Amino acid sequence: MTRFAWLQFRTRAVLALVALAVVAIVLGVTGPHVHDLYSSCKAQGDCGPTTVLGGPLGPLQMGLDATLLVGPVLIGMFWGAPLVASELEAGTLRLAWAQSVTRGRWLAAKLGVVGLSSMAVAGLFSLMATWWFSPIDATNGGPFPLIPLRGIAPVGYTAFALVLGVTAGALLRRVLPAMASTLVAFIACRLAVTYWLRPHFMGAVRAVLAYGALGGEDTLQGGSSMVRVTGAAGAWVYSGYLTFPRGTQRACAQDLTDACLARAREVLVYQPAGRYWIFQSCETVTFLAIAAVLAGACFWWAEHRLS
Repeated sequence: MTRFAWLQFRTRAVLALVALAVVAIVLGVTGPHVHDLYSSCKAQGDCGPTTVLGGPLGPLQMGLDATLLVGPVLIGMFWGAPLVASELEAGTLRLAWAQSVTRGRWLAAKLGVVGLSSMAVAGLFSLMATWWFSPIDATNGGPFPLIPLRGIAPVGYTAFALVLGVTAGALLRRVLPAMASTLVAFIACRLAVTYWLRPHFMGAVRAVLAYGALGGEDTLQGGSSMVRVTGAAGAWVYSGYLTFPRGTQRACAQDLTDACLARAREVLVYQPAGRYWIFQSCETVTFLAIAAVLAGACFWWAEHRLS
C-alpha cells in the first residue's frame, strides 16, 4: 500500500524536489553576496535591512517570505484536502478496501508518504531561507516577528495544514469545499496562536530603570532604544511605561516637571531575545500536537464513518 501511495504522489514529489533544487541554486549563488554586504556594513558600523539587501535582491526576498508564509496552507489545500476527498468523490477507495487493505493501513500509507514528504520540503526550504536571510535578520529590530518565516516553525505549520486538509476532505467528502475550509481554518488557527497563545509561552521579564536610561520620550512608544540599554537587543517588547513614587502619582501624571522625572522609574516588560528558540520550539510543538490530534480523529473517522 505504501508503494501504491508513493506512485500516486511521486509526480508532485518530483516537482517539489525540482523546485527545491532551483531555489538551492539561486540562494547558493546570491547568498554569499548578501553575507559579504553584511560583513562590509558591519565593519563600517552602518548596517540596515536596505543596506544589506538593496538592488535586484529585493524581489527575491519578498518572494521567499511570501512562499514561507503561504506555502504551508497551499500544501494543506492542494496536497492534503484532495488526499481523501478525491477518492471519496471518485469512489476509488472502495477498490483499495476490497483488496484486503484495512482502512487504517490505507490512511496511514497516504498520510505517511505525503506527510513526511511535505515536512521534508518545508524543512529544507526553511533551512535554506534562514541561512540566506541571516544577515538581513541581524539588521532588523528583533527575531520574534520572524517566527513563522524561519527555523523549524514552518515544519509544524506544514504538518498541521496537511492533516487539516485531510480532515476537511474526510468530513466534507468534496475537494473544493475541503480546500476552502482548510484555508479558513488554517488562517484562524494561526491568528489565534500568534495573538493569544504565543505571548504566553513564557512569563515576560519586567525591568525597572531610572528615567532616561531607556532613551527618554521614545520609550513611551516602545522604541528600540528600550531594549538596547537593558542589554536585551532584539527583545520582544510588550510594554514600556513610567511609574512615580507613592504620593506623587497624581501630581506628576498631570505635570511632568523635572522634579517628577528625576524621581520617576521606567518599566519595561519584554521577552529577551535569548528565548527566541524556546518560542520557536513551543510554537512548532503546538502545531505538531494539533496535527497529531487531527490525525487521530482522521483514523477514527476512517474506521467508523467513511463508507
